[in-house]
Amino acid sequence: MQMEALPISVVIPAYNAGQRLRTAIESVLAQDFQASEILVVDDGSKDNTTEIANEYPQVTCIRQENSGASAARNRGIREAHGDWIAFLDADDYWYPNRLADAAEIIQANPKLQWCAGAYEEQMINGKVKAVGATKPALRLLRNNHYFDNFYQASLAGASFHTCSMTVRKNVFNEIGYFNEMLDIGEDIELWYRIADKYPMIGYLSRRCFRYVRAENTLTTKNEDVSEHFKNSVFRYTETPFGQVVEKTPHKALFFRSYVLRSLRHSLRMGRSKIVREIIRERSSWIPGQKRMFFYFLSYMPSAFLKMVSYYLRHVLNKDN
Repeated sequence: MQMEALPISVVIPAYNAGQRLRTAIESVLAQDFQASEILVVDDGSKDNTTEIANEYPQVTCIRQENSGASAARNRGIREAHGDWIAFLDADDYWYPNRLADAAEIIQANPKLQWCAGAYEEQMINGKVKAVGATKPALRLLRNNHYFDNFYQASLAGASFHTCSMTVRKNVFNEIGYFNEMLDIGEDIELWYRIADKYPMIGYLSRRCFRYVRAENTLTTKNEDVSEHFKNSVFRYTETPFGQVVEKTPHKALFFRSYVLRSLRHSLRMGRSKIVREIIRERSSWIPGQKRMFFYFLSYMPSAFLKMVSYYLRHVLNKDN
């Protein structure tokens, strides 16, 4: 199959994105492998987002009432004509290899239903760090192209970001779309659902985009992040741990690790009630000694927890 025979639609949700939208769009136009269409979904912007999108004849701009990032992405997926959907946020930008690398891996592995990849993250202070797969995770890559199991790769240290995702459109018809009830973590929630059905995932080991972190993003709101951790734990650990181990061991180990990370994060953010709620509702997923220790710490004053934050971050970073 020739690369020209792989129709990829690019979906860019945008809200008041006038300052950075041009950079995002032009990074798509500069791809080594061209997308079949570019859809910008203006989610009720009050600035010149629509006007900027309309400057580009290659771009189809869809405007809707403000409904959130999930609704905007879902609108783009439904309107897209391509067999594959690739995502980009209006604040970020792709590197020229993004679509070519994804197309190469997808064509070389016809069973793949989705693909992700490594990237760079630009912090608020301007510093840039590489984000991708750790050495243990890279050792799991098959033919340097794909992981057999999303959860196993995640547990080994592989990172999966929305802007690196290329997903076959039929997967959304089968699995469902982004959860429009979630204000944060809606992408992660969808990846878990897809991974349950299609655990094998392609992976671009070469960095393919830059994530530009902004001060006003939801991920900077610690309280919301803690609530997201809690909700994710409750959503994906409904089955008793032993039963999940027997049926899907990689998934079980991943979510046990996720529960512990949720507890550590919530403690560091002073969200003690969430810690106790997780312990109460999902005690079987937490090793006994750590369960008692986290419960004890949840009654400690915030000032004390800040004093032991290094311990929480490093010493309790082991998930057994």
